[in-house]
Amino acid sequence: MSGSLDEIRDALHAWRWRELPPAPGRTNHLRAGVAVPVQLLDGRPQVVLTLRPPAIPRHADEICFPGGRPDPSDADLHATALRECEEELGVTPSTTLGRLSSTPIYTSEWRLDPWVVGLDQAPLHPDAREVAKVLRWDLDEVVGGKPIEGLVVDRDGQTKVFPIMRMEGLICYGATAFVLYELAEALAAWRGVTLPPMDVGTLDWRRLMIHHAWADDPSRRPHDAEAQRDRYV
Repeated sequence: MSGSLDEIRDALHAWRWRELPPAPGRTNHLRAGVAVPVQLLDGRPQVVLTLRPPAIPRHADEICFPGGRPDPSDADLHATALRECEEELGVTPSTTLGRLSSTPIYTSEWRLDPWVVGLDQAPLHPDAREVAKVLRWDLDEVVGGKPIEGLVVDRDGQTKVFPIMRMEGLICYGATAFVLYELAEALAAWRGVTLPPMDVGTLDWRRLMIHHAWADDPSRRPHDAEAQRDRYV
């Protein structure tokens, strides 16, 4: 069943987003406004994400949404999300469809405040300083029954299963993956279907912390990314 931007808007209007509590041992008091861009491709909703370059100061070699800390000129975090989308992807969102839960980042004091935005069919012009590659995630595949892979993580004496998504041989994980999963949940709830249980895989959390999006095949990782490794070991 193919979606539309109007259907996603309706689904988000019916969805109750939440202020999720801080991660264990964190305050997550710092807020980043992020855009979750959706563009229709052959009638199917595709979420647009970016792979960060290896040499940037924060979140190098990770799959992220366009977003960042607010500028003094931003009226609010929604304005931050729209500005960051335009700066990073070179396109202005045509509409705001709704928002998702404020989601803590487990590895820092930041949290993501995400707004789902619609993009028209204009080509993207990503900023090479912030975007190494543009990636797309087919929302209909998951809502239609494709299982999401689960990553087993032992934290604070508890075993939890976190979602991860594979895109063109790369791994999306952490807060970004949680936001994607919630978007799929919202659309599934609107359609009256249930997402399949997570299919727990064998990927290791520590391996992700070292190799990030390249964890499946570190040999493909750009050579200059190795300079970032010591921060995560």
